[in-house]
Amino acid sequence: MKIANGLYGIKIFSGSRDTNPAGGAVVAIRDGSLNGGDSSCGYQGKIEPRGAGDNGTLQVQGTITMQHWNNAVAPVIPGATLCKIEISGKYDPKNCSMILEGRATNPYASLRVEATRIGNLVE
Repeated sequence: MKIANGLYGIKIFSGSRDTNPAGGAVVAIRDGSLNGGDSSCGYQGKIEPRGAGDNGTLQVQGTITMQHWNNAVAPVIPGATLCKIEISGKYDPKNCSMILEGRATNPYASLRVEATRIGNLVE
């Protein structure tokens, strides 16, 4: 099993218990490669399966590079201009959705990410 290729809508929360998104983005995932962005930052990286999870889910893991490009809009990680985010969590193939926990370095931040597939990629 693998992560379905497609366009994903992303909600970014500034902690595992936060209920209000700190930001949102759109990313394209194709064969494990992730590329996208929002009005403040670009996001690029890899997300790959790591084994079976519970209830038909798939454990996933990856690394995302976040690069702040628009000085008029604050990044979702305050003070970040360029940082790596290590992510891990579950992919649900029935709903084509993911719930991920992330740890950023330089500056340090803890994130939760919810992703839902919103469409196909254009060939």
